[in-house]
Amino acid sequence: MLIKCYIKSEVFRNYLAYHFAQSDGAYQVFRSSQLGRYIISRIRYSEKKVEFQEDGNTVTFKLPNSSALPSIQTKFCYFTDEDMRLIEDYIDCIFYVDFKQYYLLSRQHGLQQKQAIQNFLITRKIVSRIGDYDTLKKFEYRQEKKLLAELTKKFINQVNYQDRIIRESVTKYNNTLSQNTRLR
Repeated sequence: MLIKCYIKSEVFRNYLAYHFAQSDGAYQVFRSSQLGRYIISRIRYSEKKVEFQEDGNTVTFKLPNSSALPSIQTKFCYFTDEDMRLIEDYIDCIFYVDFKQYYLLSRQHGLQQKQAIQNFLITRKIVSRIGDYDTLKKFEYRQEKKLLAELTKKFINQVNYQDRIIRESVTKYNNTLSQNTRLR
């Protein structure tokens, strides 16, 4: 059974080849992978064939013949527009988690930024983007900037909290001293 889906991002369409084998232009999706399970979970069923207008952003998934999914064999399968957006969002999430892990490990092993990004693109079968690593480089920069801003905010909050505690302690101590002076 074949089912079609729009994936707007060329990078994400190419990234699917890292997760799924391709046969006759269709990605073979199995429930054994997280992405495969998610894609299969978004499938809708209909008694009638649902029309789908293909374009350059269309990918085809070949669904498994499985007793766990009996409706696949007896009904028409399709994705709603919302399902397709959710699938692309999920691919986006796992792509950037995968990239971040690969990038950090590469940098820990002493690779330069450009080499780490190019290696990621090659190993994830996104070779059409090999010369254009600026997108991932910008992503990495934004992530580092965001992390720095979060750490700075936490540090400032911690300093403000500690300062408030110290000031309260000093005020209590001064009040105690002034009360003891009055009693004498």
